[in-house]
Amino acid sequence: MGCDMDSNTPDKPDVISPPPLIYFGLIVGGFLFDSLWRLPLHLFPLQRVVGIVIVVVGFGLSLASILQFVRHGTHPDPSKPSTTLITTGPYRYSRNPIYLAYSLMHFGIALWATKAWLLITLPFAVALIRFGVVIREEEYLERRFGESYLQYKDSVRRWLGLRTGSGERGAGSGTFRPMGQ
Repeated sequence: MGCDMDSNTPDKPDVISPPPLIYFGLIVGGFLFDSLWRLPLHLFPLQRVVGIVIVVVGFGLSLASILQFVRHGTHPDPSKPSTTLITTGPYRYSRNPIYLAYSLMHFGIALWATKAWLLITLPFAVALIRFGVVIREEEYLERRFGESYLQYKDSVRRWLGLRTGSGERGAGSGTFRPMGQ
């Protein structure tokens, strides 16, 4: 498995909070802010319909991602040890498809509910996920799966898309690295 973990290192990432609670908390916070200071969000005529479609797409992506954990016999909860490095299904295109799905659902709810506060809280959710969850998970997965994870990290972006060229560790031509990679 390529595990570089010693007996003193917990076999789980040290995330700040369960990721669904981060998104749920900031969505609830957005509704609370809206109850105190209304900021309507009316961007285009079919905004509510588009919002619902985005929520459904996000839910579908989340479900497809979680089903990969079930299929591979491991748990999606970051407070539990990872037994398998999942690189199939949505994980072929994103190292974090569940968090991408939660972000889509957050955005879709903002459009559907016409609440600007929900849109305002979304970047805070993404920042908390990135710095309090994703980076910690990546460090854990590097310790747990070693070179296998590093190769996967080189070939698949954190949020969306395949890499070209030699990836993060290489300096080959044709490597495209957007901000945050």
